[in-house]
Order: sequence, then structure tokens, then C-alpha cells
Amino acid sequence: MTSLGWWWWHVAAVTTSLVWFTIRWVAALIAKPWVWAPIPRAAAVLVDSVLLMAGVGLMLTRGWWPTVPVWLWFKWCLLVLYIMLGHLALRTTVPARTRVLAGVLALVVAAHIVGAAVAHHPAGFWLPAGRTG
Repeated sequence: MTSLGWWWWHVAAVTTSLVWFTIRWVAALIAKPWVWAPIPRAAAVLVDSVLLMAGVGLMLTRGWWPTVPVWLWFKWCLLVLYIMLGHLALRTTVPARTRVLAGVLALVVAAHIVGAAVAHHPAGFWLPAGRTG
């Protein structure tokens, strides 16, 4: 597959993953039991697996391996933070106020991950106009 093909798969999976997380997070906040059922959880794993596969394919076809750019390392670090916040946002044993804050922060971190990917710079959307990574 070409770099462009991997890019399309990656963008589609990112969009699907973020929309699915947001739906599950809001449903968890209003205590909908389907959120923790096996099929919705498996769907999240499937989408995130496609996302990972497309990311690795993109990294390899764009020549970002073995010398990984700084912005990509930064994205991976933010991804770990996003996963931790998302996990906290979906937990039933955590107070609702904390779950709301964790979900909002997870989406803010996700937006910064997208910004870093678009700008090819760790500053993401905060990068001054006209500058590139």
C-alpha cells in the first residue's frame, strides 16, 4: 500500500476512534449499561487496532523509521496520556466530576495529537502560522 493509502486509513481510524470514545464517554456519564458490554468494547479495540496498523504502515512508507522525528515521539507520549485519561473517563468507580474532567482533558490531548500530526511539530496547532516542523 502507498503512503497515501496508509494516510487515509489512519485518518479514518482516528476519526472513528475519537467519535466512538466520545459516544462511549457520554453514555458512561449517564450510566448506560451498553457501554461496558462486550461488543462495544470489542469495537473500540478493533478500531484502535486498525489505527495502530495504519500508523505503523504510514511510519514505514514515509521513511520515519528507524530515525523517528521528534514530533512523532511527542505524539506517542501524548497517546499514552490520552489512553490513561480515556480509561479514567470510562471508569464507573471514579466520581462523575472526575470522569467529566478526564474526558474533556482526553479530547484536548487528542486535539493536540492531531495538531502535532498536521504540523509535523510538537507544538501542533500552537505553532505560529507559516512555521513548519
